[in-house]
Amino acid sequence: MKLRTFALSALGLLFMINPSWSQEQEENEAFKHLIKTNPFATSVGLINTTYEMRASEKSSLLFRLDFMLGDFFDLTNGIGGGIGYRYYFTFKKRMVPEGFYIQPLVYGFLSLEEAEDDFYEYEAEDFGLVGFQLGYQWIWNSGFSVDLGIGPGYRFPEDEYSDFSTINPVFSAMIGYAWNSEK
Repeated sequence: MKLRTFALSALGLLFMINPSWSQEQEENEAFKHLIKTNPFATSVGLINTTYEMRASEKSSLLFRLDFMLGDFFDLTNGIGGGIGYRYYFTFKKRMVPEGFYIQPLVYGFLSLEEAEDDFYEYEAEDFGLVGFQLGYQWIWNSGFSVDLGIGPGYRFPEDEYSDFSTINPVFSAMIGYAWNSEK
């Protein structure tokens, strides 16, 4: 039963992200703004929002704001934010912000309090991250968008449990809405 549910979910996801159903250039010219979120991050208490704005015919700027709610998994409360620049190098005639991209990014997180559970007291941990992502973003005629990306990120300061700086994978799986402010 679980395998059947998984197979149907995967098939549904493939139909949703089929690039042939995405917009053509003429229709996509209207989309200059996107707001999106990672629906999976809420499972660990991370509420995030990313705003993307087209900067040129091949690039866009991203601004991200996160809130960590410590009630989930006894983690610390905190706030984070980041900026990014995307260069779209898609080979199809698509208008930004749709298609293949590379994105350098900068992110920071500030703990607002320490947390504890029955076994361990967690210290407040502030950190920064720099890295980049490769990904693809789809936008449909309705404005619905899906953004998938992956890449490495260098986390600083050093991890207190090791003698070296930490390189972490940076994943992105976001859904959102695109619009044009000139309509």
